[in-house]
Amino acid sequence: MQRGIKPWGFVFFNNVAIGAKYAQTKHNVARVAVLDFDVHHGNGTEEILSNGEGFYFISIHVGDIYPGTGADDQTRAPNVLNIALKPGDTSEVFRAAFDTQIIPALERYNPDLLLLSSGFDGHKNDPTDDGLRLEEPDYAYITDKLVAVADKHCGGRIVSVLEGGYNLPALRKSAKEHILSLMKKAPSEKSQPSPTMTTTAVTEQTVTQVTTSPNGQAVQMETTATEVRVVNESSRSLPLSI
Repeated sequence: MQRGIKPWGFVFFNNVAIGAKYAQTKHNVARVAVLDFDVHHGNGTEEILSNGEGFYFISIHVGDIYPGTGADDQTRAPNVLNIALKPGDTSEVFRAAFDTQIIPALERYNPDLLLLSSGFDGHKNDPTDDGLRLEEPDYAYITDKLVAVADKHCGGRIVSVLEGGYNLPALRKSAKEHILSLMKKAPSEKSQPSPTMTTTAVTEQTVTQVTTSPNGQAVQMETTATEVRVVNESSRSLPLSI
């Protein structure tokens, strides 16, 4: 693992590790858990966070592919858990690893913030050699489990960062399932965001527009506008229409 600051090729700036450090130093988040479910081992994140006080890192990946550093039978720092799957492992194995290892480990750690390195290159249609045989519902399944952990322990604070995925239709469908699972549960009293953390709100409204057709007649059209409102720590908001 002695790679220092030299990038291996997939990641030049480790956004999740940077985010974990920032949450700790800027927002005084005491316990940050990072989960990497990209098909490749999160070796860089492990190196950055290994033995770091206030961090817990989990990587689930195929153990026999690049970068070849994620074997689960090697001695690791006490704040690191590696789960090495075999090439061709299916949904059943992947889900079982979450049910029996990852979710219990997160429950024991009791994080204040959960960060996800969300890689979708474990999909069965991804061109990654010797990858996994996952399908879109698998990503919804694990996201539901992770959201439940975040609601229980983190006050609903969960952040997902896009990682791998090299078959665009599979990436689009898998990421969609993941995002819908992140969005579908309404916040409860227990999961209200901290006033010092950035939050988002999504609203939809029907917009009626009246335009003039080429023949001079008035035409009324209704469209649905979606607004994502990003609220920062000073309670100002930035609306983004999509």
